[in-house]
Amino acid sequence: GTDTIYTTLVWNLLFMVYYSDWQQIMRNEVNNRLGDRAPVVADKHHLHCVMAFIYETIRWRNAGIMGAPHMTFSDTILG
Repeated sequence: GTDTIYTTLVWNLLFMVYYSDWQQIMRNEVNNRLGDRAPVVADKHHLHCVMAFIYETIRWRNAGIMGAPHMTFSDTILG
């Protein structure tokens, strides 16, 4: 329970420090989408960069004890 939540939050904070450009991108997205109001769960569908960052952190640093490493099978090119 709390161990995995804590570990995931710490990794998110560490990655935000390391990738400061993404920190600014996410901050701008939150400010543009939410303005001065507090976020609610339904907002996650509109905060694409924030959610991508969180999911990528979970993918890179899985906090679960039995989390198996994973990778892509092939490169994907869009566009």
